[in-house]
Amino acid sequence: VVTVVVVAVARLGGGAASSSGSLPATGASGAGRPDLLLVVVDTLRLDVFERVVAETEEGRAFRDELGGAAWFDNALAAAPWTVPSVGSIMTGLAPSEHGLGSRQSDVRRGISRLVDGAATLAEIAAGHGYESLALVTNPVLDPATGIGRGFASYRILYDNAAKLPVLGTLARWGLVERLRYQPASVVRERLAASLRGRSTPERPLFVWLHLMEPHAPLLEHDDLAPDPAARDLPAGERLYRDEVRYLARELAATVRLLKDRGRWERTAFVLTSDHGEMFPTDGHHDAVGPSGELKSHGHGHALYGELVRGPQLIRPPGGPPGTRRLDVLTTHADLLPTLADLAGLEPPAAAGAAYSLAPWLDPGATPDGATRRRRAALLEANCWGPAQRGLLADALKVIVYPNGERASELYDLSSDPREQADLAAVRPELL
Repeated sequence: VVTVVVVAVARLGGGAASSSGSLPATGASGAGRPDLLLVVVDTLRLDVFERVVAETEEGRAFRDELGGAAWFDNALAAAPWTVPSVGSIMTGLAPSEHGLGSRQSDVRRGISRLVDGAATLAEIAAGHGYESLALVTNPVLDPATGIGRGFASYRILYDNAAKLPVLGTLARWGLVERLRYQPASVVRERLAASLRGRSTPERPLFVWLHLMEPHAPLLEHDDLAPDPAARDLPAGERLYRDEVRYLARELAATVRLLKDRGRWERTAFVLTSDHGEMFPTDGHHDAVGPSGELKSHGHGHALYGELVRGPQLIRPPGGPPGTRRLDVLTTHADLLPTLADLAGLEPPAAAGAAYSLAPWLDPGATPDGATRRRRAALLEANCWGPAQRGLLADALKVIVYPNGERASELYDLSSDPREQADLAAVRPELL
């Protein structure tokens, strides 16, 4: 078995899969349009990221390198796992509309496909003269699902063994090292190589980087400085925080790379998370995992805040003069019309239910009540456990189980932001 495994790994070659986008650049040449950089971080909680930025050397270095940006404090993921959330980022549609990773299909039989006719951000950009590049570290985002539509270059960066089921089995038995993703430093190096190798450097770029830190397996980073603020954290949360510190360091290095290439000031930058992560200390010990077991950690199995709240930073080209904190409700679907606005692109009519955040980015503007803004956010498409849907409006949040497997839940986030006090039984009229 070991001989077969070694030969198979050798034949995999460079540890990357690639595909070409389906749309060539058509129409406008793209001249004068800004570059677009979308960084999606897998499994990044909002609270941990904000503490790392505020409390650590790595976080402060990223904040200083970034400069002025709008930080959206009430950004929600479309779903508590990667595939449907990324589908919403790329299409401006809800998971039940774009179909990618929706619970309408059985995820255990393979990932569903993006519905025909759902235009992706890469397709829209390519049609306006952009050169689109994706460097992705999560193998579930296979271009065969349709998520690669419109990218001239789509590369999945993974450990050589990641595609071999036999090695996955051996890893579960503890006979080989656990499979892992390529780190953010490798993604940055690939980005640098891609920038050097461009044949038409004058064309605007749309780049999507999907980074896996701090997704499990959590890795140690011995070169990080001591972190006194994490001294009293449980071991798993301390390791998670170290992964976020490493991430912040790599994000700062990526910004410096673009500055060195003379592209940063012409770049519209978005940083978001596809979903969060549940810790045992969050207090949700009755969430249901893949096999029906109670599961107080991980992701994909519930719609609580620690799983659907993530950081969202937007920096328009040139950047605002300072940092702006905005308590504006937003979801993944809103990123497509926002980036389209910043680049002067026409978003598809199907994304009309999404809201561009561009009017909120100017620090000199105070959008009034007439400005289009989201009043409610839909949550859906969990991966494991009973099917769930959630709705957040104002400070109220409801979670329903359409198949009747569990009773509905109701939370008042103004007094109970950690969602510990279910009000469904005591406030039935509000439910």
